[in-house]
Amino acid sequence: MPYIIFGGYMKASELKEQIKNIPGDTEIFLRCCVNPCGNIVEAKAAKKDTYGFFGKSVDCIIIEPDIDEQFIAKRR
Repeated sequence: MPYIIFGGYMKASELKEQIKNIPGDTEIFLRCCVNPCGNIVEAKAAKKDTYGFFGKSVDCIIIEPDIDEQFIAKRR
């Protein structure tokens, strides 16, 4: 499933709609990022994906942050 991009910042109702057909025991992960202006980052997209764990492929949902990677690169 490709990224699900929302208009503006992601709202709980939009996330609920996008994951309504995904089993309740599916693991959720947050993509790590550095926020140059505080300690939280807005969510931008949700993606159904898989991750590898000791040779197994596990279904999951990844929440992508709304962070400008070019801005971060300039600050390093």
